[in-house]
Parts: sequence; structure tokens; C-alpha cells
Amino acid sequence: MLFGDQDAHGASRLGTLVFSDAHVSVRCGDQADAGRRELADVLTEVALRVSFGVRERLRRRLDQYPGCTVAVGRRRNDHLAVVRGGLTVATRSSCGASEMWASVFGSFLYCWAGAGLALGELPREALIVGRFTASAGGRPPVLETVGRVQVSVRPAGSPVRRLAS
Repeated sequence: MLFGDQDAHGASRLGTLVFSDAHVSVRCGDQADAGRRELADVLTEVALRVSFGVRERLRRRLDQYPGCTVAVGRRRNDHLAVVRGGLTVATRSSCGASEMWASVFGSFLYCWAGAGLALGELPREALIVGRFTASAGGRPPVLETVGRVQVSVRPAGSPVRRLAS
């Protein structure tokens, strides 16, 4: 997570580091990581799943692994996370950002909450997915952006409704 300097006139100036964290993120479908699930802070289902019942399946994952804080699932057009304490966070991303976002979504939520920031504020934020890439010749790294993410947050017990298109 990068927080820009509000007084910066150029996009190249980044703000000061607000929060640093180390946590364990484990893929649920990977048998090599089966033993690490008990230690996971973030559990991610990488396989594309049908939309029906995803939230309940993720809640069961949190019940199954009491040390886990965030369980993430991928659906056809979006990603869904259930956070311990009951919040459900759904995101839609641009085509270019979807693959990269799938791998970092749960860790992002874990760090956001760990930094003391309210998950309920995420829908008001502009989230751009990207990564730093090293430049050749000793030049500074470049921030490569691949797309935007739209976030919605639902409290525990609220129904999940789809809008008709």
C-alpha cells in the first residue's frame, strides 16, 4: 500500500511508509501448502468458482482455521473476501488488473486492517493495482499500473443482492 504525499506536484513522489507487516498467505488449492494452512493469516482460493455459496464457503474456511483473518475466493467477474468479525468485501477489477489483484487481494485487506484503517472506508478510496519493476542501468524503479479496483463492503448478516443488467 502506498500513500502519496498530498503536497506532491509529480506522481513520482511517494509519501512516507505508514505501516509495515509480515504475514502468511496460503493458497487453499495447493497441496504443497496444506500444512501451512494452520498458520495462515490469509487463505486464498485460486480456482475460479461458481458464484453461488462463495460467501458461506469462505466463512466455513475461517471457522476451520481459527488463526486465519481473511479468506478470499475468486468468482467469474469479481473477488470476494470474508474477514474475521463478519465483514464481506467484494471487488471488481479491470481486465488487466484481475490476475494480479487475485494474488494480492487478501494480503491487501489484511494489511489495511492491520494498519488500523477501517475496511468500511475502502469503497470511498481509489485503488490502482500495480507493482514496482526494476529499471536497467541503475535507474530508479518504475511503478507499473495495470488497472483499477472497485470495492464494496457489506456487514455480517446483510443479504447479497445482484443488480439486474
